[in-house]
Amino acid sequence: MKSIKQLIINKFNRFSFVLLILTAPGVSGQINPEESRVFNVSADEFYTLINAVNGNIIDVRTLDEYNSGHIENAMLIDYYRGDLQHRLDSLDKSVPVLIYCRSGNRSATATNIMEFLGFRLIYNLENGIISWKEANFELITE
Repeated sequence: MKSIKQLIINKFNRFSFVLLILTAPGVSGQINPEESRVFNVSADEFYTLINAVNGNIIDVRTLDEYNSGHIENAMLIDYYRGDLQHRLDSLDKSVPVLIYCRSGNRSATATNIMEFLGFRLIYNLENGIISWKEANFELITE
């Protein structure tokens, strides 16, 4: 459990981060359509982004991993299932994507595929769900 001081600092940092994100190119629609941008973000930043941008949250872990605890509203696109590129390609590429896996490796590879497919704005959770758990953020279990 986080202390009150930590919560206040986190709220201030989240507010500052939201202002930065909302005024950055891409969120305001000013992104060059020829560019994609990938940002590796901390668990605190990822949490803030979930609440600040209207994007797709993608979990690229296995079904068992997903069922053991996932971020609320995350859609499962299993990295190992064999249709990762096809399933990613079916998503709206103009919508920001927040992506994660267990430790950050699978999601980092998936961001490369997403860049190739033309996604414009991608946020990858550094150190994956491990960092999310360490930050004591909520997980949904099936």
